Amino acid sequence: MKGFTDEEAVAPVVAVMLVLAVVVTFLAVYNASIVPSLKAEAEVMHIGGDVEESFLRFAADIDSAAGMKRPVQLSESLVLGGGGYAFERGGTLRWNACYHPRR
Repeated sequence: MKGFTDEEAVAPVVAVMLVLAVVVTFLAVYNASIVPSLKAEAEVMHIGGDVEESFLRFAADIDSAAGMKRPVQLSESLVLGGGGYAFERGGTLRWNACYHPRR
């Protein structure tokens, strides 16, 4: 059986290291340039849709309560999160407001 010398595996190891360096560089560029733009777009769509509607409903409820001139308790849910992106974390924020008109 022929023995291996130290230099026989140098070329394949260098080739694998270069391929790995190219793959890591590609992933780093993708993560630094593409992912933030996708996340920003998802946040704009989320704020322009669900969040805005929740605040408009709550503002309308406050206006209605002010017009009634009597104590009212209001409640509204707000959907949190980034708006449908793959790495999204979110939840629901719920707040209650009590309106007591001045006498």
